[in-house]
Amino acid sequence: MNIISPKEWDQRPPGMIRSILGVSGVGVLFALIVFLGIN
Repeated sequence: MNIISPKEWDQRPPGMIRSILGVSGVGVLFALIVFLGIN
C-alpha cells in the first residue's frame, strides 16, 4: 500500500492534503467540506 505512508503523515498538513487529493474522490469531498466551512 503506497497510498499514504507514515512518512507522508509525518510531513506538513499541506503535503498530506495534497496526497489525499491525489488518492481519490475522497479528497474532493474533503475540499468541498473545507470550502463550505470557509464560506
